[in-house]
Amino acid sequence: MKFLKECTVKMILIFAVVTAFSCVYANNVLQLAAKGKTEYVIVEGANAIPAEKHAAKELSSYLQKMTGAKFPVIAEKDAANAKFAIYVGATDFAAKQGIKQNSIGDEEWIVRTVGKNLIVTGGRPRG
Repeated sequence: MKFLKECTVKMILIFAVVTAFSCVYANNVLQLAAKGKTEYVIVEGANAIPAEKHAAKELSSYLQKMTGAKFPVIAEKDAANAKFAIYVGATDFAAKQGIKQNSIGDEEWIVRTVGKNLIVTGGRPRG
């Protein structure tokens, strides 16, 4: 069971990163990092469940391995001063963009850009 959860989280993270980088081809350029630096933070919702907290940490770790930049994980209440953010899981920001957490199936994911921000969310507990 633990192996399955880890694989699911890693697949979500890979999907999110590939989607973010593919936005370059959709005329919505998201440059997450350059020359080992980033202006992005990773944001957890106020009521993040353990799977969402784990996903945020894993995303931070993998993005750092890929880019050399450190992507801090912060609470949503502290995100007001962030220039750009990657919102992971059920966040108020996602809700304000019309993403209704309770309407997402257990195995469904949503990856959406809003300006230069990125939302990565899914149904609970594994999405």
